[in-house]
Amino acid sequence: MSMVVPLFNEELRFTKEYWSKVISGTPAVTWVFVDDGSTDKTSDHLDSLRNEYFFERVRLNTNLGKAEALRHGMSIALDKSCVVGFIDSDGSFESNEVINLCNFFQQEANWQSSTLKFSAIFLTRDQVLETARSKASIRRLFGQIVSFVNKIIWNELPRDTQCGFKFFYVDDAFRAALDKPFKYSWFFEIELLIRLKAANVNNELRIKQFPLQYCKDVPGSKVVSANIFATMYQVIRIMGSIMLFRVQTTFIQRFGR
Repeated sequence: MSMVVPLFNEELRFTKEYWSKVISGTPAVTWVFVDDGSTDKTSDHLDSLRNEYFFERVRLNTNLGKAEALRHGMSIALDKSCVVGFIDSDGSFESNEVINLCNFFQQEANWQSSTLKFSAIFLTRDQVLETARSKASIRRLFGQIVSFVNKIIWNELPRDTQCGFKFFYVDDAFRAALDKPFKYSWFFEIELLIRLKAANVNNELRIKQFPLQYCKDVPGSKVVSANIFATMYQVIRIMGSIMLFRVQTTFIQRFGR
């Protein structure tokens, strides 16, 4: 398994003790840290951590955003593992739970049986949602948007697409899904699922949802500072993409490719 960690100006939120514990507790996991053009001392934190623990390190010269940082990191990890995941760098997930989940899902047989194969595992914050999410309006808006899309437009979406802790099974569909840059920086998880469904045989998309026991809100989230108008513009675009995809899928199912 490979796990990708995106970082951008995380000098104040990156904790060496946290990541030392996680890396040392997951010896079978290849960690890939992607510095998305940070202009603060994030690089110094990574240097200090790498002096003690081995991990892959990617440095992007300019800030491309979380979606593209993850796409770069996951693309690098494709040839290293049969399972690729990502997790936020801010320590919002409890270290022991991260270690246990990574070690559990690292065993491919646990979720890739011969009878039921999953394309992805989405960790959900259902049990900790009220305390985990910021009270900021943008964060609440994201949750309401995804809930609306899930109920009205595409009922295959997981309950919590915005949780920054996920696992994906590496197959041809996943490789194809990472071929091109993402269009929607704030909703790239939904865009990734659209691509996975389109690339899978018969447009099948199997997602296992697994509840987290702990999650905390860490001050300084990039989401909180997002421009609400830019966010709403992306909402309209992603909803249009989903509806177009459903029309195309229905046409193909009825009349063939």
